[in-house]
Amino acid sequence: MKNLLIKRVQNFAFHRKLFRKGDGIVIGVSGGPDSVALTCVLSQLQKKYELKLLLLHVNYGLRGEDSDFDEELVKKLARKVGIPLNIVRYAEKPTGNPEQALREFRYREFEKERKAKGYKWIAVGHTLDDQAETVLMNLIRGAGLKGIGGITEKRGRIIRPLLVFEKQELLEFLKQINQKFRIDKSNLDESLLRNKIRRRLIPLLAEDYNPQIKAKLANLAKQVQIINVFVEQIAKSTYNEIGESDDQSVRFRLLDLEALAPALRGLIFRHSISCLQGDVKNISAAHLFEFEKILSSLKSKHQKFNIGTIVVERKGMDIVFIKNN
Repeated sequence: MKNLLIKRVQNFAFHRKLFRKGDGIVIGVSGGPDSVALTCVLSQLQKKYELKLLLLHVNYGLRGEDSDFDEELVKKLARKVGIPLNIVRYAEKPTGNPEQALREFRYREFEKERKAKGYKWIAVGHTLDDQAETVLMNLIRGAGLKGIGGITEKRGRIIRPLLVFEKQELLEFLKQINQKFRIDKSNLDESLLRNKIRRRLIPLLAEDYNPQIKAKLANLAKQVQIINVFVEQIAKSTYNEIGESDDQSVRFRLLDLEALAPALRGLIFRHSISCLQGDVKNISAAHLFEFEKILSSLKSKHQKFNIGTIVVERKGMDIVFIKNN
């Protein structure tokens, strides 16, 4: 089991081009089973691939002594596998969505460390279980194709070498190598949607509908990802063909936008916001409705609406996206 799992991770990483010989990788390790398994696997592959590895642990200090116990386990793990460890302590007060705030802090620290070391990748321990949960959670929230695509094995500098493995496989691997890990008690809190999906919905679907539900959801995500890459290529090509852009604005002729299929117009809309703002976090179905509304309006006066720092405005026979500093 031990050697088989490591071999399968190696094959997955090779076919998906997750890393190459001599690459530097920052490994995010919480002390939970997924990130501990990831650390153990990459440590086994370190010599063969001449990898430069660094462990990074974020101690949020939000769970009292449990947070300290997590840190101690990670320190022991680092000594056992012989990989340098950096520890970051969270000193901010989370605002808005606490879970999102902690996630953003964590990935900022990962990226800061990656750049400081001159490494190529950040490796995190997402599994096939995480993929299935994400797809269901996004479906329940009413996401589009982007959300149903779930988690990708590579996004920017982030790689997920365990994404096609079920958590149970990792637990068996850790048991075989006699490696301890920590369980975050907040994962038992069913007031959080992801935990409720993990602990209630997926077991129900597996028992009453399809024992392979996690694998089926992961396969759905992969197929949607393939479609998303294809349509995004079309959207970018069309955007470059009909749009006039600079750092502060994007301009389209109204007639060019009207000639597009509604789905492609929606993608152009999102891509325009992304190019100016850097992301599409603030976009909702209501914003797309407003966009279509000013496209079809017969009124002659200027019409506009805001999306975060972006103003979308109709000026005569032109539609302009303007970055409002």
